[in-house]
Amino acid sequence: MPPSKSHAQPFMLKIFTLTLLAGGLLLGTASPGECRSIAKQSIADAVKTNFFQWFHFTEKERKKEPGEKTAVSFTTGMGGHTVQLVVTLDQQDRITDMILALPEGFVHDAKYKPFACDIAKSFIQTAVPDADAPQVQDLVNDISFRGATWTGFQHLEAKTTYGKNKDKPVEIQHDVSFLKEGSGPIKKGDTAWVGFSSVPKLKDKPTSGFLAYVGESQKFEEKLADDSLLRIESKEMGGKKYVVLIVNTH
Repeated sequence: MPPSKSHAQPFMLKIFTLTLLAGGLLLGTASPGECRSIAKQSIADAVKTNFFQWFHFTEKERKKEPGEKTAVSFTTGMGGHTVQLVVTLDQQDRITDMILALPEGFVHDAKYKPFACDIAKSFIQTAVPDADAPQVQDLVNDISFRGATWTGFQHLEAKTTYGKNKDKPVEIQHDVSFLKEGSGPIKKGDTAWVGFSSVPKLKDKPTSGFLAYVGESQKFEEKLADDSLLRIESKEMGGKKYVVLIVNTH
């Protein structure tokens, strides 16, 4: 059965490499669902959600902060890039603030850029309260799709070695759709997502938040409807440059 024609925002549920019979294409599969907000949830419940589980965030440290709060640090990574996540908890261990730090090289690396975008937009969906989701939807769409090309349906012939099939490649032959970074047809060396049935129509001009995300402006800040705050900025930490996304919901 072909995918539905909805504009649901997929997020990466698994990252694996498919070696095309033609050679050399890095692919990721996309889920048909969205990341759901965990704002003001307990940290015990939050770490069980798709955002933490799928991106393999691992807890590294807990520190007491002023005001009887606790900062919990997590990390994950891909392609030699380490992504940092800090979640601030209140006295009841409920989430009040979330900070995501993406290495600048990860955001702009042609090979891994789509994966950085996927973590970033999933973070926004996860950290922003449900009531504010419509206010950030254009930003989520920009991070997900601006600068990428939906190819429509193409025939894929590939061999994959993931999961239980690590020692025995399995051949795949399907008519599938791709979302690839950049323009033009898919070619060797491209990075693409599999399973998009369509993409939403983007606004003529990119959002201010997207310009901050890609480094075309230094900082973006927006007060959301329920007094939450979303900020995106470029920042140097420990001698390295990062794109930092911050959501305050206290």
